[in-house]
Amino acid sequence: MLNLARPAGAAGFTLVEVMVALAVTAFGLLGLAKLQALAYAGVKVASSRSIAAAEAEGMASAMHVNTAFWQSTAAVAASPITVTTAAAVNLGATIDCSAAVCTPQGIAIYDLANFGTQLAAALPAPLDAATQPVSIRCAQAVTPFATSPNVCTLTVSWSEQYQGSNSTGALAQGQSTQSYSLVVQP
Repeated sequence: MLNLARPAGAAGFTLVEVMVALAVTAFGLLGLAKLQALAYAGVKVASSRSIAAAEAEGMASAMHVNTAFWQSTAAVAASPITVTTAAAVNLGATIDCSAAVCTPQGIAIYDLANFGTQLAAALPAPLDAATQPVSIRCAQAVTPFATSPNVCTLTVSWSEQYQGSNSTGALAQGQSTQSYSLVVQP
């Protein structure tokens, strides 16, 4: 008869112990892989929002510099100003202000065109064709003073893919249009 008991003083693991340890390790590694995928998706979403915020702040700075246009009635009259990938749609043709002398409106168009080009390179376009990548709405602020400043709302829209899981572990994936709004008083 075959004796399967360990001899006295023998050390090591049985095959069953090794298989259980491998199964526990594999289960843990699968959980880590899922967490890593969700973390990567979260970082990607945060990156898009950071880019939108930084680009909007850059345009807000350009608006602060060009108060001759952004504080004028022309900015309110043109509102909402929509920006495609390369031009301000409802303000006029883009002029290269780095090579020519421009009016305040020409500078605004030049800034908006550059802003649109930078956004198109950094963020995917919104899913809905009716949603413009950039919209700027300006209105005169309501104050008790005789001369009230304009207040503009700058909205940047883009599409982003998302991935998440619920408490049961089911994954959800999709794509949606996101937006970032910034209120600017040039």
